Amino acid sequence: MNGADGCGGKLRPEVERFAWAMEMKLRKNDHKGGWRDCDFDYLETRIREELAELGMELMRYQIALHSADEVTLAQQLAEKVQLEAADVANFAMMIADNARREFVSWPEDVGLVAEAGK
Repeated sequence: MNGADGCGGKLRPEVERFAWAMEMKLRKNDHKGGWRDCDFDYLETRIREELAELGMELMRYQIALHSADEVTLAQQLAEKVQLEAADVANFAMMIADNARREFVSWPEDVGLVAEAGK
């Protein structure tokens, strides 16, 4: 990793792909109005629900993956696992974003990437 920001200005390909999945899920739900007015109890409940959904999809994926007859199903379920993981990550981001806006003095354009290197 190079550069003052600790990452050479580029995201890892895995992080970038996952971030796009997160953004896709957020855009799909734009009609709901966002998370800025959601309280922490609600967001915590939702992340737990999404984590349970991820666990179910992961279990279904693992069963299909180990069944020679279910390769196509495993491929489909792998996408569902990725999207459920993005849902969990989005709720974690919402919690972090609300906490940052309410209680932390990080500027809008400064992320945790620089802090991670310390």
